[in-house]
Amino acid sequence: MIQYMYCDIYLIFKGGVLSHSLKNMFKGNKTILKAYTDKEIMKARNFVNESSIARMLIEEIPFPLTEEDELNFFKNNSAFNTKEYHFAIFTLHDEYIGGCSIFNISSKNRRAKIGIFIGDENYQNKGYGTDVIKTILKFSFNELNLNKISLDTFSFNTRARKVYERLGFKVDGILRDDIFRDGRYYDTIIMSIVEREYREIYNEETSN
Repeated sequence: MIQYMYCDIYLIFKGGVLSHSLKNMFKGNKTILKAYTDKEIMKARNFVNESSIARMLIEEIPFPLTEEDELNFFKNNSAFNTKEYHFAIFTLHDEYIGGCSIFNISSKNRRAKIGIFIGDENYQNKGYGTDVIKTILKFSFNELNLNKISLDTFSFNTRARKVYERLGFKVDGILRDDIFRDGRYYDTIIMSIVEREYREIYNEETSN
Protein backbone atom coordinates (compact mmCIF):
# COMPACT_ATOMS: atom_id res chain seq x y z
CA MET A 1 0.00 0.00 0.00
CA ILE A 2 2.68 2.48 1.02
CA GLN A 3 4.97 1.52 -1.85
CA TYR A 4 2.10 2.06 -4.30
CA MET A 5 1.53 5.49 -2.81
CA TYR A 6 5.19 6.40 -3.36
CA CYS A 7 4.87 5.42 -7.01
CA ASP A 8 1.89 7.76 -7.35
CA ILE A 9 3.79 10.60 -5.70
CA TYR A 10 6.62 10.04 -8.18
CA LEU A 11 4.30 11.23 -10.94
CA ILE A 12 4.03 14.59 -9.23
CA PHE A 13 7.77 14.97 -8.92
CA LYS A 14 8.35 13.98 -12.53
CA GLY A 15 5.49 15.95 -14.05
CA GLY A 16 3.38 12.96 -15.08
CA VAL A 17 -0.37 12.96 -15.68
CA LEU A 18 -2.25 12.89 -12.39
CA SER A 19 -5.60 11.39 -11.58
CA HIS A 20 -8.25 13.67 -10.08
CA SER A 21 -8.07 11.89 -6.71
CA LEU A 22 -4.28 12.18 -6.52
CA LYS A 23 -4.38 15.90 -7.28
CA ASN A 24 -6.86 16.39 -4.46
CA MET A 25 -4.47 14.66 -2.07
CA PHE A 26 -2.28 17.76 -2.20
CA LYS A 27 -4.98 20.39 -2.68
CA GLY A 28 -6.51 22.60 -0.02
CA ASN A 29 -9.16 25.29 -0.22
CA LYS A 30 -6.65 28.01 -1.11
CA THR A 31 -3.43 26.21 -2.05
CA ILE A 32 -1.99 23.19 -3.82
CA LEU A 33 1.32 21.47 -3.07
CA LYS A 34 3.56 20.55 -5.99
CA ALA A 35 7.11 19.43 -6.67
CA TYR A 36 9.76 22.08 -7.06
CA THR A 37 10.98 22.77 -10.58
CA ASP A 38 13.83 24.95 -11.84
CA LYS A 39 11.38 27.83 -12.14
CA GLU A 40 10.79 28.00 -8.39
CA ILE A 41 14.25 27.20 -7.00
CA MET A 42 15.76 30.67 -7.35
CA LYS A 43 12.58 32.34 -6.15
CA ALA A 44 12.66 30.05 -3.13
CA ARG A 45 16.21 31.19 -2.40
CA ASN A 46 15.13 34.82 -2.60
CA PHE A 47 12.24 34.15 -0.22
CA VAL A 48 14.44 32.40 2.35
CA ASN A 49 17.11 35.10 2.11
CA GLU A 50 14.60 37.73 3.20
CA SER A 51 15.56 38.62 6.78
CA SER A 52 11.96 38.46 8.01
CA ILE A 53 11.71 34.85 6.75
CA ALA A 54 15.23 33.71 7.65
CA ARG A 55 14.92 34.72 11.30
CA MET A 56 11.87 32.45 11.64
CA LEU A 57 13.41 29.43 9.91
CA ILE A 58 17.13 29.30 10.65
CA GLU A 59 18.50 28.53 14.11
CA GLU A 60 22.07 29.55 13.37
CA ILE A 61 23.23 32.84 11.85
CA PRO A 62 20.80 33.47 8.95
CA PHE A 63 23.57 33.90 6.37
CA PRO A 64 22.21 34.30 2.81
CA LEU A 65 21.93 31.12 0.75
CA THR A 66 23.86 30.96 -2.50
CA GLU A 67 22.49 29.65 -5.78
CA GLU A 68 24.63 26.54 -5.32
CA ASP A 69 23.23 25.98 -1.81
CA GLU A 70 19.69 25.98 -3.11
CA LEU A 71 20.46 23.77 -6.11
CA ASN A 72 22.21 21.18 -3.92
CA PHE A 73 19.24 21.08 -1.56
CA PHE A 74 16.69 20.42 -4.27
CA LYS A 75 18.96 18.03 -6.16
CA ASN A 76 18.32 15.51 -3.40
CA ASN A 77 14.56 16.05 -3.41
CA SER A 78 13.18 12.71 -4.57
CA ALA A 79 9.80 11.04 -4.20
CA PHE A 80 11.66 7.84 -3.33
CA ASN A 81 13.31 9.46 -0.32
CA THR A 82 10.84 8.16 2.24
CA LYS A 83 12.38 10.19 5.09
CA GLU A 84 11.29 13.59 3.82
CA TYR A 85 9.16 15.41 1.27
CA HIS A 86 9.57 19.00 0.13
CA PHE A 87 6.74 20.81 -1.62
CA ALA A 88 6.36 24.12 -3.39
CA ILE A 89 3.22 25.98 -2.34
CA PHE A 90 1.05 27.40 -5.12
CA THR A 91 -2.20 29.32 -5.04
CA LEU A 92 -5.13 27.82 -6.91
CA HIS A 93 -4.24 30.35 -9.64
CA ASP A 94 -0.83 28.66 -10.00
CA GLU A 95 1.30 31.34 -8.34
CA TYR A 96 4.28 30.11 -6.31
CA ILE A 97 4.22 31.64 -2.82
CA GLY A 98 6.33 29.48 -0.49
CA GLY A 99 7.39 26.03 0.61
CA CYS A 100 6.73 23.30 3.15
CA SER A 101 8.33 20.04 4.22
CA ILE A 102 7.59 16.80 6.00
CA PHE A 103 10.88 15.46 7.36
CA ASN A 104 12.50 13.22 9.97
CA ILE A 105 9.88 10.61 9.08
CA SER A 106 10.07 7.53 11.30
CA SER A 107 7.99 4.67 9.91
CA LYS A 108 8.62 2.59 13.04
CA ASN A 109 7.39 5.28 15.42
CA ARG A 110 4.91 6.74 12.90
CA ARG A 111 5.98 10.32 13.46
CA ALA A 112 7.50 13.22 11.54
CA LYS A 113 8.22 16.93 11.74
CA ILE A 114 6.91 19.66 9.48
CA GLY A 115 8.01 23.12 8.45
CA ILE A 116 6.41 25.84 6.36
CA PHE A 117 7.02 29.35 5.07
CA ILE A 118 4.93 31.76 3.02
CA GLY A 119 7.53 33.86 1.28
CA ASP A 120 5.34 36.13 -0.82
CA GLU A 121 4.28 38.97 1.47
CA ASN A 122 1.09 39.45 -0.57
CA TYR A 123 -0.14 36.11 0.80
CA GLN A 124 1.07 36.33 4.38
CA ASN A 125 -1.46 36.53 7.24
CA LYS A 126 -4.32 35.67 4.89
CA GLY A 127 -4.96 32.03 5.74
CA TYR A 128 -2.71 30.43 3.14
CA GLY A 129 -0.33 28.97 5.71
CA THR A 130 -3.26 27.59 7.70
CA ASP A 131 -4.63 25.95 4.57
CA VAL A 132 -1.25 24.36 3.80
CA ILE A 133 -0.91 22.89 7.29
CA LYS A 134 -4.39 21.35 7.04
CA THR A 135 -3.35 19.72 3.75
CA ILE A 136 -0.10 18.45 5.26
CA LEU A 137 -1.94 16.98 8.24
CA LYS A 138 -4.50 15.27 6.03
CA PHE A 139 -1.76 13.78 3.87
CA SER A 140 0.35 12.75 6.86
CA PHE A 141 -2.41 11.00 8.76
CA ASN A 142 -4.51 9.63 5.90
CA GLU A 143 -1.80 8.66 3.40
CA LEU A 144 1.53 8.33 5.21
CA ASN A 145 -0.25 6.60 8.12
CA LEU A 146 1.60 8.67 10.72
CA ASN A 147 0.49 9.01 14.33
CA LYS A 148 2.23 12.22 15.35
CA ILE A 149 3.23 15.45 13.62
CA SER A 150 5.45 17.90 15.46
CA LEU A 151 7.06 21.25 14.76
CA ASP A 152 9.33 23.80 16.40
CA THR A 153 8.66 27.51 16.69
CA PHE A 154 10.53 30.30 18.43
CA SER A 155 9.01 32.16 21.37
CA PHE A 156 9.20 35.50 19.57
CA ASN A 157 6.94 34.13 16.82
CA THR A 158 3.76 34.46 18.85
CA ARG A 159 1.50 34.78 15.80
CA ALA A 160 2.62 31.38 14.46
CA ARG A 161 2.10 29.73 17.84
CA LYS A 162 -1.49 31.00 17.98
CA VAL A 163 -2.14 29.61 14.49
CA TYR A 164 -0.72 26.21 15.44
CA GLU A 165 -2.86 26.13 18.59
CA ARG A 166 -6.00 26.92 16.58
CA LEU A 167 -5.13 24.01 14.29
CA GLY A 168 -4.97 21.63 17.26
CA PHE A 169 -1.25 21.56 18.10
CA LYS A 170 -0.30 21.35 21.76
CA VAL A 171 2.94 22.27 23.50
CA ASP A 172 5.11 19.22 24.19
CA GLY A 173 7.92 21.16 25.82
CA ILE A 174 9.98 24.32 25.90
CA LEU A 175 13.74 24.52 25.35
CA ARG A 176 14.63 27.55 27.44
CA ASP A 177 17.06 30.18 26.13
CA ASP A 178 17.63 27.96 23.12
CA ILE A 179 18.23 30.48 20.35
CA PHE A 180 20.19 33.74 20.30
CA ARG A 181 18.53 36.30 18.04
CA ASP A 182 18.58 40.10 17.90
CA GLY A 183 20.89 40.38 20.89
CA ARG A 184 18.98 38.18 23.35
CA TYR A 185 17.94 34.58 24.03
CA TYR A 186 14.59 33.07 23.13
CA ASP A 187 12.93 29.72 23.80
CA THR A 188 12.24 27.02 21.24
CA ILE A 189 8.70 25.72 21.63
CA ILE A 190 8.04 22.12 20.58
CA MET A 191 4.44 21.48 19.53
CA SER A 192 2.61 18.44 18.17
CA ILE A 193 -0.70 16.92 17.21
CA VAL A 194 -1.44 13.19 17.30
CA GLU A 195 -3.81 11.23 15.09
CA ARG A 196 -6.62 10.81 17.62
CA GLU A 197 -6.67 14.58 18.21
CA TYR A 198 -6.71 15.20 14.48
CA ARG A 199 -9.67 12.82 14.04
CA GLU A 200 -11.61 14.60 16.78
CA ILE A 201 -10.95 18.11 15.44
CA TYR A 202 -11.30 17.39 11.72
CA ASN A 203 -13.92 14.64 11.89
CA GLU A 204 -16.21 16.33 9.38
CA GLU A 205 -13.39 16.96 6.91
CA THR A 206 -11.94 13.44 7.11
CA SER A 207 -15.34 11.84 6.65
CA ASN A 208 -15.92 13.62 3.33
